[in-house]
Amino acid sequence: GPLYLAIQLRGYEQFIDDTRERPQFVHDLMRYIIEERMRWWDSYCKHFNTPHRGAGIADDWLYVPFISPAIFQDFVFPYYLELEKYHGHIGGIHSCGDKVPFFKLFEELKGLGGHEVNHWTDLEAAVRNSSPDKHLGIAILNADFLLATKEEMESELRRIKTLCKGRNYSVTASSI
Repeated sequence: GPLYLAIQLRGYEQFIDDTRERPQFVHDLMRYIIEERMRWWDSYCKHFNTPHRGAGIADDWLYVPFISPAIFQDFVFPYYLELEKYHGHIGGIHSCGDKVPFFKLFEELKGLGGHEVNHWTDLEAAVRNSSPDKHLGIAILNADFLLATKEEMESELRRIKTLCKGRNYSVTASSI
């Protein structure tokens, strides 16, 4: 994702300093990153003779306290909106952190059908802070299931089923 690339290029501390000291530079950097992403995508589709389609975003820095919702809203989210317009929709947003503080903004993406709920995310908070029509892709830490007893696994699945009653959701525990 664009935030991930900006932090890789600038370094975390420098990126945060830039948002305070050189905000226009950050906007120019983000613009450059998404323009290059779109240029690459155009070339990819032309080379492989495939139609444009929706794409996902992976921004592992979307995790409070590394990035605040205010910094995200001012310096990153406008470019998510541009990517959604370019791609037609954003298929999903991945981050290894808790994205619940960003759900309100994510739901402004008209083509985003749901939210990733990983093991850093409080499922109850995700249910409370997301529209009931949004799919929840619940990813359980595989080690939790590998080390759990059958009863613990069943209890966790019942908890998920209860919390997500009436919603569209899926549950995965990826292999190691």
